[in-house]
Amino acid sequence: MKTSMYIAVLTFMLLYSQYTSAQQGRLAGGSYHLQIPHKIQKTTLNPLSAGTYTIGTGGDFPTIDSAFSRLSVDGISGPVFLELVDTLYTAPTDSSGFVLNGPIPGTSAENRVTIRPGAQANEVTIQGSGGAVLTFLNTSYLTLDGVNLPYGIRPSLPRLTVRALHNEQFVFNDGIDFLNNSQHDTVENVTIVCEDYTRACAGIGFWVTDGGTSAPDSNVIYHNLIRKAGYAGILVSGQTLSGTAIDRPFGNTVRENYVGSEVDSLITWGIQVEYTENTVVEGNIVQHMRHNFTASYMVITHGINSFWSTGSIIRNNVVSNIEDSGSQDGAAGILLSGGSIKGGYNNSVYNNMVFDIRNGSSLSTSRAAGIEMWYQDVVSIYYNSVYLSGTGSHPGGSAALFIVNQCTNVVASNNILVNDGDESPYAAPAIMDNTLLNLTSDHNDLYCRQYTDNSLAIVGSIRYNTLADWQAKGKDTHSVVELPTFSPWDLHIQASIPTRLESRGQSIAGIDIDFDGEPRDATSPDIGADEFDGIFVDFIRVPVDYTTIQAGIDAANNGDTVMVLNGTYQ
Repeated sequence: MKTSMYIAVLTFMLLYSQYTSAQQGRLAGGSYHLQIPHKIQKTTLNPLSAGTYTIGTGGDFPTIDSAFSRLSVDGISGPVFLELVDTLYTAPTDSSGFVLNGPIPGTSAENRVTIRPGAQANEVTIQGSGGAVLTFLNTSYLTLDGVNLPYGIRPSLPRLTVRALHNEQFVFNDGIDFLNNSQHDTVENVTIVCEDYTRACAGIGFWVTDGGTSAPDSNVIYHNLIRKAGYAGILVSGQTLSGTAIDRPFGNTVRENYVGSEVDSLITWGIQVEYTENTVVEGNIVQHMRHNFTASYMVITHGINSFWSTGSIIRNNVVSNIEDSGSQDGAAGILLSGGSIKGGYNNSVYNNMVFDIRNGSSLSTSRAAGIEMWYQDVVSIYYNSVYLSGTGSHPGGSAALFIVNQCTNVVASNNILVNDGDESPYAAPAIMDNTLLNLTSDHNDLYCRQYTDNSLAIVGSIRYNTLADWQAKGKDTHSVVELPTFSPWDLHIQASIPTRLESRGQSIAGIDIDFDGEPRDATSPDIGADEFDGIFVDFIRVPVDYTTIQAGIDAANNGDTVMVLNGTYQ
């Protein structure tokens, strides 16, 4: 359910007793009750015929409530478009705001309800100060579209804003909620602003209420801008009962959303999928996450998290500028998490770019991770580009790939795993793990900054200082050690600079395109998220003067032809 409260691993150990005590969720205990209008049952319906209807001043429906009531009771007999003609709609101040109590009679794949700004409305705002601004209960085949597509070129920003005002009368102030048996719905091109970003508020949520008998399946959250939110920018969540996940949302897609603005840091968790099956999170830009939440269980600030889920696919996302600036357990770009009773299973992370992950926490156990996991079985980590940098001094350290606790059958291949950070006197390796037995890794690029207390890989208390040391344990036989020459603004590779990332990957069935949607080489793909068609460099073994590395990279980025080979005896 919505507030699945869990506490993170503290130095490779999850405190399960505290985890289970917090599993009641935000709707438990009678502290919050949905106020859903009574659904009138009629023996003879008067459905809306196919066509376009207006909502607002002088419209076919004077208010959103009146339109929703008609849909709830009488339904439709064909595709219906509801156009918002006013510039401002204010929701009732109760737990659910504007409520559509479904199912809507007559809806199907062919007969959808679409809500959108009208032709004459430049910008439309729906705002409220209740538990949510818009609530759709058991509502299927509905599209909420912030851009009125038939009337011209799509603008650069959505024309519809949903704004949730801060109201302490309610436990949370959500933007848009789709609850329980809500199937085949779409939310697209909407700007979400939740002013109360310090509490359990979600920008867009598809989830199961207490007592819900089914979960929202096969929905699409596409091309939205979430500027502020507390709990999560986007949430897809099932619920649990006595430690067992029930009512798991199935087959939902979170695609090409912008979570976090470039100027604000007012979201704690970017995209959160929990107790779900076969969720796809792809093509999103998640940035500027900060720990603003006041509850103690918001323990890891992260960009994307799959918690206690099965079959999650996290691909082709950009996750950057994630920092735990509070007194919590650190920050992670992409997180796969679970608990000791039930963890995640068969989750995949590939073609992602993850960078600028920082740990500003004061806790000694806090850490920073590009990709982090705990309580996972059968995990695929392919073709990701991870770059950590900066300085810190936390016993938890940092790692591009951080495998924390109780993980099995992890496969990591074709990844750039670079940790150019300095956590001295603590460690900042490329890979940190708690056992050798859970990881199969090869055809990666591993790199870490050289200083006395650091190593290329650390497993438990054992340090592997060089690639040769690591390979002696059967890991990364065909891998390289190189600090790549990234583009100035992201993790694309500068193809004009010679590199050993070129053609050093291995073909992986089912992944035949790269981050940009370009074809992978069928037999010798490049390492990392970007298939860049670069200049091949063969293996050579030379010692490296690490004091000149950054100068060489800077010169290369300024246009000079400089080749830098990084690593200890490559």
